[in-house]
Amino acid sequence: MKRWVAMAFVGQLVIAAHARALDSQPDRVSSPFWSAISDPETQRAHALLQQAHSELVAAGGLRIGWAEACRQLTAMAAPLDLPGFARQRARVLSRTLHEVMRSLTHTENALARLNEARELAPTDPDVLLTLGSAFQQWERPGTLGRCDVQRRDADAIAVLERLRGLHPNYRPADVAFKLAVLYTRQQLFAQAAQYYAAGAPFELDMEQHSIVLSNWAEVTMLGGNLVDAVHLYQRAIAAASGGREYLLPLWGLAVALDRLGEREAALEHAARVIQADQGSMDVLRSANVFFEPESEIHYYEALGYEARARFPEANVTDELQHAAQSWQGFFATGGSETTWANSARDNLTRIEAELARIAARPEADSRATRSRSSTRRR
Repeated sequence: MKRWVAMAFVGQLVIAAHARALDSQPDRVSSPFWSAISDPETQRAHALLQQAHSELVAAGGLRIGWAEACRQLTAMAAPLDLPGFARQRARVLSRTLHEVMRSLTHTENALARLNEARELAPTDPDVLLTLGSAFQQWERPGTLGRCDVQRRDADAIAVLERLRGLHPNYRPADVAFKLAVLYTRQQLFAQAAQYYAAGAPFELDMEQHSIVLSNWAEVTMLGGNLVDAVHLYQRAIAAASGGREYLLPLWGLAVALDRLGEREAALEHAARVIQADQGSMDVLRSANVFFEPESEIHYYEALGYEARARFPEANVTDELQHAAQSWQGFFATGGSETTWANSARDNLTRIEAELARIAARPEADSRATRSRSSTRRR
């Protein structure tokens, strides 16, 4: 009995010491719970937070953003056998715009609740993270016909930077990833790379870890460091278990090798990723994949078309013409202002020279080239 009393006394001392430690560590996971019990304003803030979550769920579900959907629809060539194609395309565009505006309404409803929650609990990490995410999700169509959008990325960055300053140990991988994506949208690639580097050690999910490495490689390449980008892409490929998380870094590696002057290796990697994706390049335009600057997508696809021109069953002329169009698209969307303009011009010059050689071949050879049909999806 004496031993039990002594142990109970020691236990009371330990509990008291633990309580003092909790008081001195406001960032512990348990502190928001106790604060909510004792602080009705925090309770109200968390009720608003739940309402905001419901609005953000309702806002989700769009396969791609407005800018990409608008570009894809307006770039569609009208099939010769489909009368009224322009009217049908306009209807689809109108429905897409309606869905985007519906999503925006839900996002703005969430923001209204989150801003009220922030007034009630200005340092609550859950409120700040959700508020930053809502600002990041906010997107309003800009000028019709230009397919541009307005965003609130600066607001999102301000909130998430404040969250990171107040609570550096709160979900560090998630916060760093969101900031990296936002800085990438702003084309501040050095800052984006810093956040991918900061968040990578905390990312325990292997699939997400591969995404972080791949994105880190991309912004490293866009910042001009091609050698480090190649190493990061290789790490991302090794960490991927398959699917899109394998295909995208392999695409990035092909582009980085091309920009390093390793043309044959670049085309080999592009062919490898196309074959792994059943002859398609669709992954480049899949949901939640975006390119900054916009011209980058055309660089990737131009390499892909040239790689497909080497397939045994390829219509060489057709694939090379698509490659030339993609290089022209690269310049038309601002690629001439990027670091890779000279590489793109060299590639376009080579493609045009090859097309000229094909056109100058004897008619029999030309007929044989044209007769080879490609079953690849574009």
